[in-house]
Amino acid sequence: MKSRGSFSSFSSPQTCLSALLALSFSILALLSLGGCSQGSGPGSAADVPLRLVDQFDESWLQGSIATPSAPEPTQWSFETPGEQGSPGGDGADPAAYGWQPGPGLARAAVREGRLVGRSSDDFPVFHIERTEGLQNQDLLHHIEVKLRASAGNNLSISFRVAPTIDVAAIVESTRVLPIQTMTTPIVPGDETRTYVLTSQRDLTSANLRHLLVRPTDAADAEFEIESLRIVFRREHLAQIESGVSRQGLSGIFHEALVTRTPQVLKVPVTVPEGGRFRAALGTVETWPVTFRLRVLDGDGGSSGESDTAPTLETVVTEPNLWNRAEADLSAWSGRDVTLELSTVSDGDGRLAFWGSPGVLPPRSRADSQPNVIVIIADTLRRDHLDAYGYGLENAPAIRRMADEGVLFENALVQGTWTQISTPSILASLYPASHRVFEIGDRLPQSAETLAESLREAGYSTLGLSSMYFVGQFSNTHQGFEEFHEPSSLRRRPRTKSAREYVGRLIPWIEEHRQEPFFALLHVFDPHAPYRPYSPYDTLYGPADGAQQQQQRMDQAESFIEDPLLRSLDMPTSAELEAAGVDPDAFIEQRIAWYDGSIRAMDMEVGRLLSALRNNGLDQNTVVALISDHGDEFFEHGRTNHGHSVYGELTNVPLILWSPERLEAGLRIDPTVQSIDLMPTLLDLLQVPKPEGAQGRSLLPLIETGGEDSRPRPAFVEKPTITGLLGPPPRENHAFAVVQDGWKLVYNQVPLPGQPEVELYRQHADPLDQEDVASEHPEVVERLRETFESWRASALREQLPSDAEAAESMSSEELERLRSLGYIQ
Repeated sequence: MKSRGSFSSFSSPQTCLSALLALSFSILALLSLGGCSQGSGPGSAADVPLRLVDQFDESWLQGSIATPSAPEPTQWSFETPGEQGSPGGDGADPAAYGWQPGPGLARAAVREGRLVGRSSDDFPVFHIERTEGLQNQDLLHHIEVKLRASAGNNLSISFRVAPTIDVAAIVESTRVLPIQTMTTPIVPGDETRTYVLTSQRDLTSANLRHLLVRPTDAADAEFEIESLRIVFRREHLAQIESGVSRQGLSGIFHEALVTRTPQVLKVPVTVPEGGRFRAALGTVETWPVTFRLRVLDGDGGSSGESDTAPTLETVVTEPNLWNRAEADLSAWSGRDVTLELSTVSDGDGRLAFWGSPGVLPPRSRADSQPNVIVIIADTLRRDHLDAYGYGLENAPAIRRMADEGVLFENALVQGTWTQISTPSILASLYPASHRVFEIGDRLPQSAETLAESLREAGYSTLGLSSMYFVGQFSNTHQGFEEFHEPSSLRRRPRTKSAREYVGRLIPWIEEHRQEPFFALLHVFDPHAPYRPYSPYDTLYGPADGAQQQQQRMDQAESFIEDPLLRSLDMPTSAELEAAGVDPDAFIEQRIAWYDGSIRAMDMEVGRLLSALRNNGLDQNTVVALISDHGDEFFEHGRTNHGHSVYGELTNVPLILWSPERLEAGLRIDPTVQSIDLMPTLLDLLQVPKPEGAQGRSLLPLIETGGEDSRPRPAFVEKPTITGLLGPPPRENHAFAVVQDGWKLVYNQVPLPGQPEVELYRQHADPLDQEDVASEHPEVVERLRETFESWRASALREQLPSDAEAAESMSSEELERLRSLGYIQ
């Protein structure tokens, strides 16, 4: 789903067929399709939902409302001095405008209405202190910075709430900004651009007392800042226009039609046989808002009793919550009608959100497309599952999935932390091609995700994410009509998310059981901090394990060299030994909690599978279980992930469960990749895979029972992390190539003392413990040539950045994509 067309009714199957034959995956082609862009899978247009967001036309909107007045903006520019500074002028000190130069600056001055400067190192910082509006409880929505930089990758802003701070001490002690950081990629060059930074947690005005602005992360970079503006929620809401946009209430986002009371939407449609209307209704207003749906005849007149009796009427009395609503339209089956969507409140201009509104046809379960659920279990190692031979029976539901489905013995991810790996899973692209490497990087909107492919084929789509790297922050929310961000989680600890999210997913499945659906369930339970909730916290370890572990950490904390790892309680084995702490005892407790978290997660997987059976959906649903990466437990002296391409981080589970469509108990031995999941699922559903997808369908491998007539190598990338808070160590750059039972680790930018190449026997040494490179130089050379060929190909297929793609888009196309959060 790259963009939106607009039409006013269902088209005939013949018309849609003609358009589908001409379908391309480019934005311009999708725009030209209009009403027939709904699906490329089996079935006619009458088989797929009419999504009002996709087909919105401005002519539907009746009535105009004056935009409410916005609060006074909070902003800094350099046309006139700030109140705290002395009179400025050309060449003035930035302090005259309220900006205090900090470390990392060779020079800084105000010239021609801009703050200009040059960085002396890769961490130039300005400090701004706000002195007004700190008592305001209004929430931050975003920060806008107009900036030009000659070099660099990221702009970032950190904040502190303390009355006074020592900026130099903060930067010098950590060389990274605090965890409270917002960042966004920048496009270096000669053009001034507006960059938007958003926070992933609720911040009030009081939280933003001190701002630390890092305009670039490159040394010797020239930069110019035209202005900085803080946009709070009240100001943002006042600016929302009626029409299409992506709206979030309490961390749950919908593609929505927005109106202001008493505006009316009049939507002409042809009602399918047995059709129904469905939407999620919500508002941010404290005053109640009444939502009404009436069905009018084709020319907008009355139809039956609809003059006096709305088909749907819902009163929303609590703000910031979605209210699901549905109405039966079967009385108008096959007729051309107009849906009148109206809202009323005590005054004009109240915001009303119609989330994911659509007219849905009924579905015959006997010959319908199968549903799809993808479970991404964050940080789950396959060698800690009993389905893969682990000594503990810690995942019986997952083992049952394997017994009733297909298990892949040797699945590898393409990246070893979430920000890199998840786009590869969801868009079937190598990291070198999707370009998401660091915090702040976003999947280019030109990528075609699994959700987009299925949405175009008529599927309802839901995403549940436990980590900000999955969702709007990284642009992997593309294609989801409804998306639950981590901020929506209410249970504690939030890191153990499977229970709450499965509790939300089951009723959603029941609501959508009469139509094809795709749900992404990203759960965080195995991830650090490992300690699970009771009773799983002591299931595999001692009752006093928490107290003992805290004593070990207290003893070791001052020995942890890396500030970020110190804050995460992630010592190396060498640091523990230096502190006099037994590394074996330390890691045994970590593993006990890790296995307990897996057991707790597995219970929720079992609850989900039971719900599918109870609703009669088990025979018509494909469930895939995969992880984005593993975790290290001192196999190479460290903990955590993202710092290498060794087996404990790259080897993940991959299980497909579909009792109706897959042979039970099949175990596939050849090496496969996480980028293969998307093409495999689309192949199962007979939905064309996107043209740019780099993975391959695994169905031929399944059909032959694991005989691979066209084996191919697998590739993993660990890029250099130059931005903020990347998984340490951040400076190395490594790749892995797996082929013919061998694994080559190529350290393109090695750490001190690290060899350039390492070679391991893939099956006999899955955790890469014995380097045999010196014994097999011919294998090293062959795999290195394979790597070079692949690397060149992946770079040739690299997606254009959004800034590059925007150069060929019209202003209407850009605005449509911005309204849905696909570009900034």
